[in-house]
Amino acid sequence: MRGKLVSAFILIALLATLIPPAQAGVASGMSGATTSAVTLNSHDYFNIFVAALIILNVFFVLLYKISRRQSPKKEISRFVHLVVSLLAFLLIAIGSVLVIIVALVLITISTDITAFSSAFDFFTYFFTEGSTVFGIILAGSSGLLLFLIGYYMLILLHGNPLTDTTAMPTGSGAVSKGTDLQKTITPTNPNLRFKVVKKDTGKPVPDVKVILKKREGITFHTKFTDFNGEVRFENVEGHAYDWQAFVEGDETREMFRVMQV
Repeated sequence: MRGKLVSAFILIALLATLIPPAQAGVASGMSGATTSAVTLNSHDYFNIFVAALIILNVFFVLLYKISRRQSPKKEISRFVHLVVSLLAFLLIAIGSVLVIIVALVLITISTDITAFSSAFDFFTYFFTEGSTVFGIILAGSSGLLLFLIGYYMLILLHGNPLTDTTAMPTGSGAVSKGTDLQKTITPTNPNLRFKVVKKDTGKPVPDVKVILKKREGITFHTKFTDFNGEVRFENVEGHAYDWQAFVEGDETREMFRVMQV
């Protein structure tokens, strides 16, 4: 996952450098630009749109990958735990603020609304008028990247309660990634043993035909019970829950109880 984050950052950086700003670079101080002086043409908006499309796709893919990660809690000291947690929340906060600033700058430039002039002034402190497109893409992608890094740190530190199997009381509540849990806890080709008893008396019933039928399909096996009312089917196909057993002529189990033992 660290490699994917680095790759995403490199991709975003390369994409940002491909956008041809009229004046590349970072201003050393206040640029003195005003909202009326900064304009974007259709080519600039198209570049921003394409960059945003690529960056958001990368962001959501990585966010999904991180969210699905199974990472148990790390055994670290409380101090380190607190420091890393605060750093993670700080990165998430900074990333969110950067994305919000980019949105406010775009609103200010597109509509000439002065209500967000403070966000616009903060942005133009770092980027000149000629590097507006570059700055929008760089700030937005950096904000999303910082958010991902902070979120990933929280997953590594606290684990993921949605997918982790740790701290669960039994395996019945566990979540297995990419697999059917019921299939993981039951063997394939099992040996199934049943006991048939009379429903009214509870006594074993010998020498009755038991039909083992697949729940889906027409496959079935038959055997007679022994003197203890038991019958055993060996190496049936699939899993135990794929099959149901009943006495011939009593499929609704009104007369006999067929219990798996």
